[in-house]
Amino acid sequence: MEPRAGDGRSGRRVEAGIGARDPRNTHIHACGAHRTEAWKFAFVGSKCTECGFISLPPARVCSRCNSIDQQSPVPLSDKPATVATYTIDRLAYSLSPPTVAAVLDFEGGGRYTCELTDVDPDAVEVGQRVELTFRRTVTAKHIHNYFWKARPIRGGQ
Repeated sequence: MEPRAGDGRSGRRVEAGIGARDPRNTHIHACGAHRTEAWKFAFVGSKCTECGFISLPPARVCSRCNSIDQQSPVPLSDKPATVATYTIDRLAYSLSPPTVAAVLDFEGGGRYTCELTDVDPDAVEVGQRVELTFRRTVTAKHIHNYFWKARPIRGGQ
């Protein structure tokens, strides 16, 4: 596969590796259940009023106590999180390779898997503090799709 244009920030060329997806052929992929405005744009989870468990993405049924429709919205976009585990993918297509995916534990509860951005892959570690940032995830058929990624907390807090 031929090299792609640079990512616009670093000037480096992006190549699709083994198993990479060609971004010209991707489809917009936000399933209906996750297209709610509060989830996508405000990163609002749900907190069970019975046991206090926080679900990400929001859910009608609590994963801990199985109560149904006993959830209240809880905003998490401004909550710091800690990297519980992570992986570095050097084969998947990315505008800024390699892709670093992490499982995050939020202060006050909630766990979510997302991509890390603005990070040196060799400097990522379990226990690292991160914050959310709203970023472009994919462009398909000239339509940009945005969602939340995490980055190291600025200022080393």
